[in-house]
Amino acid sequence: MTGAYSVQPARSGRPALVRPDGSWAESRFHPEKDASRRVADAKLEPGDKVLLLGMGAGELPRAILGACGPDGRLVIAEPEGRAIDAVMASGHGEYLSDERVEVITSNVVVGVSGTTRAWKICRTAQEFYRALAALDSDLKCLAHPGLTPPPGYEALVSVIEDFEIRRRSSFRFADDFERNIQLNRESFAAALPVSRLRGILAGEDVIVAGGGPSLESISRAVGADANWIAVGTALLPLRARGIIPHLAVITDPQPSVGIQLSTLDPDDRPPVVVFPSTAHEVILAARRLIAAHPEAGWPGTGMPGRGANHENALPAGGTVATTAIGLAVLAGARRIYLAGVDLAEVPERTHTRGTASEQMMVETMGRFGTIEASLQRCRGEFIEAVSVTGTPIRTRRNLQLYARAIEGLATRHSSVEFLQLSPMALPLRGIPFVDVSNRNLSKISKFLLPEPT
Repeated sequence: MTGAYSVQPARSGRPALVRPDGSWAESRFHPEKDASRRVADAKLEPGDKVLLLGMGAGELPRAILGACGPDGRLVIAEPEGRAIDAVMASGHGEYLSDERVEVITSNVVVGVSGTTRAWKICRTAQEFYRALAALDSDLKCLAHPGLTPPPGYEALVSVIEDFEIRRRSSFRFADDFERNIQLNRESFAAALPVSRLRGILAGEDVIVAGGGPSLESISRAVGADANWIAVGTALLPLRARGIIPHLAVITDPQPSVGIQLSTLDPDDRPPVVVFPSTAHEVILAARRLIAAHPEAGWPGTGMPGRGANHENALPAGGTVATTAIGLAVLAGARRIYLAGVDLAEVPERTHTRGTASEQMMVETMGRFGTIEASLQRCRGEFIEAVSVTGTPIRTRRNLQLYARAIEGLATRHSSVEFLQLSPMALPLRGIPFVDVSNRNLSKISKFLLPEPT
């Protein structure tokens, strides 16, 4: 894209950013109202530290600074230097010289009088991403809806899409988060910390079970003697095959997920790894709890991140399968096999929420029904793809983001071998597919959870 950005008055008279092609990068009617709504949704408080991806003509940064107050801090990461040029040239960039503001951007032409000490001018996309990675982990994150990365910064689109999905999820379940954190406080404090599981499966093969369509055939082929770590939606399908996983991971905040445990006999309920925000109904139903913290907080929930290096941290912010994979890494697995982590949609699946009616369908039909209604509701979100074996499949945009999260986890832990077992799974970069019938998985020899101290 060539040409210049400009700042034009919106219908309300407030400044709005216009792209070089003449399209509006933010509301052409009331950019200030959109900014206020986003800040209110994020539940910013005085003293908050915020990372803003993209800035527009300035209504969103102004709203953030107003909410965070004199003790707050704002880091603006704007890869398009021409947008900053336009804002400063328009005379509407006074907030850029605020002492609470830092800026990470590409090359900027217009000078910034007296404020360059707080700016990081990046010459390459790689330098820009490194600057983001170096920021404090306690920054809350907001994204400007009209951010348009310039050539070379395409990966930022994935960052924004991933953040937007997590942001919508966190706001959707914000009340559940707050309720669960309060109700779980005592039980969570008394639970075994997940750091006590470090190395418990050193050198072993571990199967991480998602609740996807492939789980039924894979579980039949593998059997009960392997080291199973399951997400909540895999519990009932596995139990139908006579398999009780050694550990389960349930991080969902909504109360309905409690059915995943409560429909199992108490003796069939594995120890459950939970976050502080996990549904309280899960905490009540669990036979034994293991407490973990998300390595990054959820925006707008007041739930802090602990950082990837915290002893009780596990991945969060994407899919619960990613958290289960992180648990297998912490436990010392030498190989991690993905079973039912398909990240694809098909006309029939082996799971949904594990409700009593679905359990009845498992017993009478051998599966959990169809997702035809979901297909009708979400048809616009579907993407045509090809499975690991070259078969056409369907996936969704959010599932592709979850795939990237798993790929990133595998990249960070290159000493562990990651393998896919489902022939219908979405391909994961660096994680090859293997036929489970040709694998001789190591059998479990000893799996004893330590006692709380």
